[in-house]
Amino acid sequence: MNDRYDNLYVPVVKLIRQTRRAHLGKRPGGLFFEILAYHAFNAGLSGDNLPNLYVNGLRAVAEQLAVVVGGADVVDPTMPGATISVRVTELQMKTAASRFAELAAQAEDALAEDERCRAAAAFRACLGKGGDEEWVFPMPVDCNEDGSAKAGSVIVAGDRHVPAGDRRFA
Repeated sequence: MNDRYDNLYVPVVKLIRQTRRAHLGKRPGGLFFEILAYHAFNAGLSGDNLPNLYVNGLRAVAEQLAVVVGGADVVDPTMPGATISVRVTELQMKTAASRFAELAAQAEDALAEDERCRAAAAFRACLGKGGDEEWVFPMPVDCNEDGSAKAGSVIVAGDRHVPAGDRRFA
């Protein structure tokens, strides 16, 4: 699967698992979300870069969770004819479905956001904090922690527009 998606499958699965870890309790567990991500990719997840695949992966996982809440089984991709069984309460599964639908919408808004600092803050919120209580997604150097742009002129590699200089090159 990683070859089919230009080595982006594994990073997206890790991002989805991190999102689950940051926003849900212990259940449903990370392996369940990894299998849902596998099904999303196997069905032909669209996107040609990490942000697009992450956002589309979140949406696909959220949609699958909604179907599971409705009573559908998740096929085990490792054993023909088998389904995945997870130890969760109905409330835990409903909470997971609802929360991932919210996170998918938040990530879609972040991807469509023109202001990069606001987009970065939204993605940071989706990915949450790691076990060390540090944010997983660092804010860009030209952005404040609240998602606003820092005052002053900061040139960042890859910027489309940079402030003009005095045109003296020596």
